[in-house]
Parts: sequence; structure tokens; C-alpha cells
Amino acid sequence: MKSETLNPANVIQLSDMGSIGLDSIRIITQDLGPGEGRVIVECYGMAWAAYFGSMPSGKSILEFLASMDEYYLRNKLTRPKQTKADTEYLGRIASAVHFALRNPVPEPE
Repeated sequence: MKSETLNPANVIQLSDMGSIGLDSIRIITQDLGPGEGRVIVECYGMAWAAYFGSMPSGKSILEFLASMDEYYLRNKLTRPKQTKADTEYLGRIASAVHFALRNPVPEPE
């Protein structure tokens, strides 16, 4: 077994999502190196993950995801043989994630 130290992950929690019919969403991002990153999105015990290996140089995974549209994120997170209902559910989640990344809440001082 091998253990290695990884780059720290950034965790964003979206709560009070009931108005759009979703439970809380947790977004976990990790910059892996220049032009590389990953995202994990979790909602109601289900999780989706994607790896991005050729992001524009100089952009963090958060900046990259915020610059893409919600459909790009949904398509990257979609699993093979996913039902239409699951794809629509994931689309609502991707839309909420995309909105949150483009409109971050300022850190309290």
C-alpha cells in the first residue's frame, strides 16, 4: 500500500435549496497540477465526479468550471446508461452548481 499527500481540496456547501426542489449540495474541487483538476458533486447521497486534464493554463478548477456553461458540467458528470429522469435531476444540480460558482458568496471578515 502506498500513501501520498494530495493537494488540498476546496469544499463548497450549498444549502437552503428547497426553493428549487433540491437537497443540500456539496461541491468538492481539487487542483491537481497545471491544467488539471477534478470535481465531485454530491446531493442526497448520490455523487458524480469528473476529471479535467486539459484546462487552460493558469486557471484553477473553480475558475475553469465557472467559465464553462452548466450543460458542459452536466455532460461531464453524466454517467453511461443514466435514465432521462436522472439526467434531468443532474441538470438541475449542475445549474445550481454553475450559478454558485459564478456568484460566490463573499467570505465573512
